Amino acid sequence: MKKAPASKASLSTAAPALREKIDQVLGSPNLLAGDDEEQFNRLESALIAHINPQDIFEEIWTREIVEHLFDILRLRRWKARVLETREKYALNLFMRMNHGSPVGTDTLLSQWMRREPEAEKKILDLVSPVERSYEHIEANTVFFNIEAMSALDHLLHAAEMRKDSAIKELQLYRDRQAKRGAIEGGFKNIAGSVVAND
Repeated sequence: MKKAPASKASLSTAAPALREKIDQVLGSPNLLAGDDEEQFNRLESALIAHINPQDIFEEIWTREIVEHLFDILRLRRWKARVLETREKYALNLFMRMNHGSPVGTDTLLSQWMRREPEAEKKILDLVSPVERSYEHIEANTVFFNIEAMSALDHLLHAAEMRKDSAIKELQLYRDRQAKRGAIEGGFKNIAGSVVAND
């Protein structure tokens, strides 16, 4: 997508003010309880600085692009969280079947969920004698939750399509505006020539 020419004001300075203006026109973004508002604001400011919207229509498309990108990031996080939760369930089942659920299993799995290095090493030591690698646990987790993974992938694809569509609409609008400006500029030049000749 072509970038609009920068205005005299520094874009890094102008972006927060323009973001506030967009919020006033369109309202605050619809964020969920678990969303990181600061991450959304950073993403929006970065895209405003890059796109440099020139009018209300470009501001609307910029917000759409930001929201679709944020949706994509959220869905990717959800996909990871679903797998982590199901992996914990799979590991719990694995421990009961192969180690009789030793004392401290719940604590160990909670530490593993937080990715504490010592817990990851203990889990790997327990898994290795039975499975060829921890990756086998992960692969089976995906396989037994393939419907949930497919549903999230479908939502991700739809969000990607919406984002791409908004980018294309913005670019088409800019192309039309540039063409209209060129035509109007040509008319002014012609009119100026006629007046001069008269």
